[in-house]
This record gives sequence, C-alpha cells and structure tokens, in this order.
Amino acid sequence: MICNECEESQAFPKDIVELESTLGISREKLMAEMEKGKRCILCGSVLEEAPVAETVERE
Repeated sequence: MICNECEESQAFPKDIVELESTLGISREKLMAEMEKGKRCILCGSVLEEAPVAETVERE
C-alpha cells in the first residue's frame, strides 16, 4: 500500500537501508509491516495507527 503523500507526489521508493536507519527498526520488521499493509512501501510511513486488541482469557 502507498500513503496519500507518495501517491500524490508520485514518489520513488526510498532505499531500504536508508529507511531502516531513519525509522530505527530492523529491516525484517520493516519489510514484514510493508507486506502486511501497515507501512507505505515507498517511504515507510505508518498507514494505520490503531492498535490491535488481543483476546484475553479469564479464569
């Protein structure tokens, strides 16, 4: 997925090493989040901010 800013400006993808150092997260995590649609594949910005709730089992 691509963020609105990259779509409007028709941006080129940034280098993955540059994104890794700029965002401060590992390449593996960055790539996984891009594949899941959580980050823009061009600039690495977060596309969805809502935390995912987990099911809590009570005894």
